[in-house]
Amino acid sequence: MRINQNNMAINAYRNLSTNNISLGKSLEKLSSGFRINRAADDAAGLVISQGLRSQVSGLRQATRNAQAAQAEIDQLAGEVTRISDQMKFGGKELLDGTFNGDFQIGANSGETINITIADTDATTLGVNALVVATGAGAAAAITALDTAIGTISTIRGDLGAK
Repeated sequence: MRINQNNMAINAYRNLSTNNISLGKSLEKLSSGFRINRAADDAAGLVISQGLRSQVSGLRQATRNAQAAQAEIDQLAGEVTRISDQMKFGGKELLDGTFNGDFQIGANSGETINITIADTDATTLGVNALVVATGAGAAAAITALDTAIGTISTIRGDLGAK
């Protein structure tokens, strides 16, 4: 008994299968937009690309955080100015730089002390235009905030001493 084989048909089928597999891989790359979709495509490249993808995600989150921090800093600077503008004692503005008052400190006439309070709004303290979107901006903001805290501490200390 003799079995006939159609070698040309077998070769054509093998080539068709190979082309279908290649076409599937090409469509997968096109549809995903990535050159490397699995370790079989490029194992070392996959490791590198995953690392880069995670870095990009981290940088995107850092950008969102910086933008949120900037909005919060702007709101806080506005609050500093609001407090400075609205702080009153006996109907007089205290923190806007216009307060200058004499207080009786003794039982006799002339035993008074003069108290003046410097302006403490965000512009005067230098915290109204802080930018934290860059490393240099964040460093400058920290310096400005340290200076503002020092200024407020000096004013409070002077008032406490008087």
